Amino acid sequence: MAQQFPPQYPPSQQYPPPVAPPVPNNSLALVSMILGIVGILGLPACCCGAWAAGGWFLVFGAAAAITGYLARQQITASAGQQGGAGQAQAGLIMGIVEAALGLIFLCLFVVSLTGMFVLPSLQNIIPTPSFP
Repeated sequence: MAQQFPPQYPPSQQYPPPVAPPVPNNSLALVSMILGIVGILGLPACCCGAWAAGGWFLVFGAAAAITGYLARQQITASAGQQGGAGQAQAGLIMGIVEAALGLIFLCLFVVSLTGMFVLPSLQNIIPTPSFP
């Protein structure tokens, strides 16, 4: 008995559609997002005092906001050659929020410091009432 082989089919001529190469991310966008996250991680610095939290938030927030803004400008100017718009947007938003918190904490620190030095000197100027 002769051995039977499965029928031979001609090779297929269909090739998969070409895939576009991935778009590289803008490195400033990644830096902006990392700076924003590091700034948020400084939230426990609030227990060290308003000056520490304010300085931390202001430094990292400003850096994240500036690099996020620059990354968005570069991504827009690249006309689709660079990606990372979401990272740049996240870094920009976190940076603005952190910088605003930093300014608020520093203002609170200045007000409390001013009150610490002004209020005792007002005690000598304003007479305290004496009760019989």
